[in-house]
Amino acid sequence: MNEPGMKILLVDDSPMVLRVVAAQLRRESCVECVETASDGLQALEAMENFVPDVLVTDLEMPVMGGVECILALKRFSDPPPAVVMSSVEAGSSLARAALAAGAGGFVAKPRLGGSGEVQRAHRELMECLRKWAGEPRGKGDGSQAAEQGS
Repeated sequence: MNEPGMKILLVDDSPMVLRVVAAQLRRESCVECVETASDGLQALEAMENFVPDVLVTDLEMPVMGGVECILALKRFSDPPPAVVMSSVEAGSSLARAALAAGAGGFVAKPRLGGSGEVQRAHRELMECLRKWAGEPRGKGDGSQAAEQGS
């Protein structure tokens, strides 16, 4: 019997990133559905009606950024793990703040014009999603991701 696929909430202020990444995720057999939001506040509002297995968020967004969104996930009784997909450097203070807030992983956004960048980012994102979607809720505390980022 097949288990249901992952439910993903993708958060980014770039319509192009949302379109490209969501389309790639929807092609994966292990992904049941992908919902999108353009900022952290919109993501939290969407979670009132949609319970994702994993939240994938950018860090730098208007209204509410990724770190604030990750911190606000704690208001839910069973918050999903969060994975960051951002153009900020993995070792930057903002990326470290996201890991400290509870992000379970970090994936660098693909650089435009970079040969193979979209495929690299997708492969890394799928590795994070497979890892965190299978974890019991509340385990996305960033401790393992912080080790990876060191």
